[in-house]
Amino acid sequence: MLEGRLLIQQGRANEGIRVLQALGQEAAEGSNLELAAQIRQALADSLADPRFQTLSNP
Repeated sequence: MLEGRLLIQQGRANEGIRVLQALGQEAAEGSNLELAAQIRQALADSLADPRFQTLSNP
């Protein structure tokens, strides 16, 4: 999960989003819904971070 968030913060948003989405999907498929929810929340938090907004809208 850390890798995805770091990629987003480094300006590699598309890669970070893909990593977090894949992790969330894997957790959901493994019936680990709590982990899946935490990963989805991390994705949402990363995308809502004002630093991400600056990176995605130069």
